[in-house]
Amino acid sequence: MGGLIIGNRQNDDAYKSVNCTVTNTDINYTGNDNGYGVYVYGNGTEDHDNGNKIIDAKVTVNNTRVTGDVSTNNESTTDLNDTTIVGDFTSDAKAKVNMDGGTTVIGTTTGSNITKTYTVSFEGIGEQEYAPNATLRIPDAPSISGSSGFIGWSDGNRIWLPGETYTVKGNVTFKALFETVSEEETYIPSTPISDGWHHYSSGSMYYQDGKRTRGWADIDGAAYYFDEKGYMAAGWLELEDGWSYFAEDGKMETGWLKLGNTWYYLDPETGRMYDNGLHTIGKYTYYFYDWGGMANSWWYEDENGGWYFFGGDGAMKAAQWVEWKGEWYYLTESGKMAVSTDIGGYTVNADGVWVG
Repeated sequence: MGGLIIGNRQNDDAYKSVNCTVTNTDINYTGNDNGYGVYVYGNGTEDHDNGNKIIDAKVTVNNTRVTGDVSTNNESTTDLNDTTIVGDFTSDAKAKVNMDGGTTVIGTTTGSNITKTYTVSFEGIGEQEYAPNATLRIPDAPSISGSSGFIGWSDGNRIWLPGETYTVKGNVTFKALFETVSEEETYIPSTPISDGWHHYSSGSMYYQDGKRTRGWADIDGAAYYFDEKGYMAAGWLELEDGWSYFAEDGKMETGWLKLGNTWYYLDPETGRMYDNGLHTIGKYTYYFYDWGGMANSWWYEDENGGWYFFGGDGAMKAAQWVEWKGEWYYLTESGKMAVSTDIGGYTVNADGVWVG
């Protein structure tokens, strides 16, 4: 017999609606007269010697290695799952063929009605078949007993977060990643993550020696801070020694910083924000409010009742006359406003106002 009959073989001319399955089998038909491993034909499988046919047959081949060519014709349906075909695969336009992502044809594949599918599996949720290049939404965290602190899904190459779009290119299993409970250990996924930056929709992380960075880190000469989950800080952050500011790219800011219409000053060494009082920067003295903003065009009274003026640039003025609301005042070398005295022949009263 040249071909392979799948199903009940009898002497009648035809048998209707027979579903046939071959599982965990090694089929070798290269040594017979036509070389076919599986031959599905004429509304079903055909015995070439006796002409028997099975009408509307559906052939399912699971986890099987077929050595020889495979051909499907007419209105048959063939499902190939985790099957290797060492030979050519041919199917005509009327036959339907479904190949899962685990099926491999070592030879040529010919046919217009062949559907290829891939299996996408999410740990704790389940699996589903998708066509090549299909897109899917990465699901939310699975419910796995004893697990907490969901990080995301690993496909072995990167971490995917819920809501991201994934394009199916092959069979893939997503492993759910969770935080470890120990404060001394950093989570290491079963699939190693490359060192360096990893950017996700929920934030950015930096890996060193396969571990997420936490706390302070010097990266390429710039200071960064990462929270307890490993996410990079951005914007204002209050730490033990005060407030610091991190740019959008995570680098800690130092020196003068303008946000909106307000100036701030961050220590050049520590990045700590200056606040709540007088601070000398370079040759000039400035006053910073308790919330960190620099004062400008503003009078300051010290604990002894002395008055000082800070100009529009924020610097305290000294050894000069200043005009304020239509009145003139004189500021001494120390910056303190002169009162009840003469300044180069000009008199100021007890309120510091020039009177003549």
